[in-house]
Amino acid sequence: MILTSFVWIQTIAGFYLEHDWGAIRITLVLWLGVLGGTMSSCTHDKTVVSTGSTAGLMGLLGAYIVDVFSNWQIYPRYKWRRYATIWATLVLVNIIMCTLGGEFNDVIAAIGGHGFGILVSMVLIPMEGERTAGQIFGQLAFIVVIFLLFTNVVHVCNEVSSSHTWGSR
Repeated sequence: MILTSFVWIQTIAGFYLEHDWGAIRITLVLWLGVLGGTMSSCTHDKTVVSTGSTAGLMGLLGAYIVDVFSNWQIYPRYKWRRYATIWATLVLVNIIMCTLGGEFNDVIAAIGGHGFGILVSMVLIPMEGERTAGQIFGQLAFIVVIFLLFTNVVHVCNEVSSSHTWGSR
């Protein structure tokens, strides 16, 4: 059932985006979403690293919502809201499927992949004016640094909260 839902979600979001963005950009979003999910999973629990297609799929859904919100003015009335509702439904289904496995680390990896997919797709989204390769790589490097800083802050907060005994004497 999980495999069927993942294939269904990839078909809906991937077909829509690949037509506008191209195969290389979509592949980058998928792989960098997996990377973001792996980093999030590592910062949550060092003993269990959980990632895979879920994080990549959530990265693809992050690119989908960035595309919807960046092109909302060109859609006919209420169509962008329909697309945003489809996105919310797909994200909710994916999170529910992650929680069925019983591992909270899977949910953390999915959320990290989604956040990283949103950030990466903000750089890779097709624009009217062409950007140079150096500008794109600079923006991607900035996003990676921001994401690494965020995951390190989460890691430090987890370490501090696990080392303190709150309210005990």
